[in-house]
Amino acid sequence: MISAFADAVRGAHYASIILLFGCFVFQLAVAEPALRTARAGAAERRQLEGFLRAVAAASLQSGLLTGIVWLWLNAADMSGETLGAAFSRQLFGTVLGDTGFGVLWQFRGAVAILLGALLAIPLLARRTGKTPAVRLAYATAGVLLSGLILASLALAGHAVDDSGTARVWHLGADLLHLLAAGGWLGSLPPLVFVLWQAREPGRLVQLRIAQAATSRFSTLGLVTVATLIVTGSINTWYLVGSVPALVGTPYGRVLLVKLALFAGMLALAAVNRLKLTPLLLAVPADHPIGMPHPVRRLCRSVMLETGLAVLLLLAVGSLVHLIPGAHSDAVWPFPITLDIDGVTDLSSARLALLAGAACGTLGLIAAAISLRRWCWRFAAASIAASRRSGGSAWARSSSQPFRRAMLIRRSATAACRLRTACQSMPRTASAVTAPTVMATARLPHRCRSDRPI
Repeated sequence: MISAFADAVRGAHYASIILLFGCFVFQLAVAEPALRTARAGAAERRQLEGFLRAVAAASLQSGLLTGIVWLWLNAADMSGETLGAAFSRQLFGTVLGDTGFGVLWQFRGAVAILLGALLAIPLLARRTGKTPAVRLAYATAGVLLSGLILASLALAGHAVDDSGTARVWHLGADLLHLLAAGGWLGSLPPLVFVLWQAREPGRLVQLRIAQAATSRFSTLGLVTVATLIVTGSINTWYLVGSVPALVGTPYGRVLLVKLALFAGMLALAAVNRLKLTPLLLAVPADHPIGMPHPVRRLCRSVMLETGLAVLLLLAVGSLVHLIPGAHSDAVWPFPITLDIDGVTDLSSARLALLAGAACGTLGLIAAAISLRRWCWRFAAASIAASRRSGGSAWARSSSQPFRRAMLIRRSATAACRLRTACQSMPRTASAVTAPTVMATARLPHRCRSDRPI
């Protein structure tokens, strides 16, 4: 029971610091450029900046509270006492002064005081809405201070137990991993707020802000996700090291849960970037009064992504306290055993296997992107050919009727998305062959040239 409570406290502490850092990153990298692009007024600026400031202040308070509870739990764990007996001034002083965890805790507390002063200065809070230079300095200082608090969490992790070059690589990867997680996960709640404001009917300024913010966040997400994948692979290499340790240790199994949640977030992020974001950006700036459906869909998707992020951070709270799989005995849970020790004993062979897996993954992604682009190019070429030659071109090539019907069906489906292409399709039945008539008859009425689109 105490262990589950400790995991929840650590997860809440990580979530608070990540949200604190994400609010300032969102303000610096997303909100300020989006407000300028959308030419937002003073009211919209005060609303968004007030939300970010309020969430950052609440996250700072939550981080201080969970940090105190975490210190209390560590004092009980180090002394072997119960929680009631460990709640003493003398024991707290010993932990703070004689342990590395206590020194880092004091450092984070000092930086948190400076950050609280930055949030609480009334004069600066009033001027942030007037002077661009002051707003930039405010957001930059917030990113630096909150980034120091977030990066210091890596110094209390497993990377400090390594030595030599491994410690440098592992600690550097852990630092970048935390900062990238803060930049991505911590910016999701502010993005939900921006999209939620654009859901209301007739709020065209909020719609323009949501479009600009979504475009900026898409770029931020690409950078942070790529950093998370690279640094996460390095951390997994040092902390797990083998497949038996991944599936046969408590650390490895919790890591698998974290990876499953991360994969779900990646799937949602891919849908948001490739499908929902283009739909939102395609909405005209003078959209009529109503509720834009792309905003609602994207808002729901980002909210679901935020929920997965909360579960992922709870898993991180468990991983912090568990012994890494590389340093514990693995119990193979399957009846079939794979012995590849003869291959993986050599460090060069292990590096070659890792490089081959990475190249294969990148190759599959590149192939998927290329295939997708090829399909769109083929559809565009089919539409252009139908516009130039009309239906008589298909009448002259009657050797493969089934293939012609499939090509016409694909080109007509793609033409439904283009008003000009749909209006330029053949109108008379005399110049259209039988396969063309069959393919056109199966299209919905809104896709034909004689119907309004």
